[in-house]
Amino acid sequence: IEGNWSIDTSSRDITLEAPELPTLRTYEVKVNLPNGKPVPNAVVVIKFSKFNGQEQVGIASQFARQELLGPDFLGTYTSICAVADDESTECDGAKGGSTGEIRVRTNDQGISKFKGFDDSVNSPEVTANIYAYFQDDSTYQQTETQNFSFTDENIISLEYMPWFETVDKNLSGKFGDLVPVEVNLQENTSQLLTNTDYSGYEVKVTPPVGAKNKSCTSKSKLRAKTNVSGIAKFKVCASKSGTYRISSPGVVSSSSIEMKVIGAPPARPSVKSYETPSKKTIELFVKAPEYTGGARITKYKLVVSGSEKGGMKQFTKTFSFDYTKSSQKIRLTGINSYGTSSVKVYAVTKNGTGDFVEVFPTLW
Repeated sequence: IEGNWSIDTSSRDITLEAPELPTLRTYEVKVNLPNGKPVPNAVVVIKFSKFNGQEQVGIASQFARQELLGPDFLGTYTSICAVADDESTECDGAKGGSTGEIRVRTNDQGISKFKGFDDSVNSPEVTANIYAYFQDDSTYQQTETQNFSFTDENIISLEYMPWFETVDKNLSGKFGDLVPVEVNLQENTSQLLTNTDYSGYEVKVTPPVGAKNKSCTSKSKLRAKTNVSGIAKFKVCASKSGTYRISSPGVVSSSSIEMKVIGAPPARPSVKSYETPSKKTIELFVKAPEYTGGARITKYKLVVSGSEKGGMKQFTKTFSFDYTKSSQKIRLTGINSYGTSSVKVYAVTKNGTGDFVEVFPTLW
């Protein structure tokens, strides 16, 4: 370049302003049982799902684990990480996790903590799914998954549903009496949870269809809460023999109570087999109910229904047969239904007509 130039060799300082780094805050995850008791040693999983509103799990997890390094930045900055306890000064993003997620266990109070973005102004919008699970060699259960954004509240609550089973026995009572019932909720994993306070679980008893509480002079009690030992006590009106179901928010596996009511109508019979030897005849091999309410079966009532040929009319016919032995052959003739028909079989005693068993023979 030709020309006369004057060169100033003095130097000047130039200040470059960089965007403020994302700040972190501590998030707290509480894991508890339905009765409010904490779940220690549960694994809380933070699984990244979106990056700036898009389903980009890989980018989200990569950013969440990135380390911001540079000559003028002292130390390592991890965007999201697990925190072991309140005294912990380190933020270890690799604590127990795998690609796309971070895991941290709860402490004795059922609380786990991790650090994440404080706002979305200086950092991308990263969202995650959070859940907790408890696991040993024989069982694996987890809480419901919650969606979580790092700009939300910094306290998250998760409810763990323990794996309970009921310990019951069959009961009997006299028709019209209130029968005391105890349901014992016990954990079926040999003390998997260190907290053995099983109080506060609501349990209910559902009688079989057709049972009537007004059959008893006193009021029944079909809902109760467990005590510390997991026992709930009820008073069930003995109005019908059959299966009384047990249900609870914490019960995954349960057995039912079989109630035998003296003086009530019989239980349902069973049909061992059936056939259609001709297009208007049905033969059934009927077995008597296992429990008859303490009275002798006098007869069977059978109701056949279906569509007549052409489908324009409905066919219904009721039959009555005297009871002869515990397993007997019953022959129905003059059946004018066509195609698949319904046959309902009832057992009858002096106490009334019991529940029916239904089969569906086909006539052509």
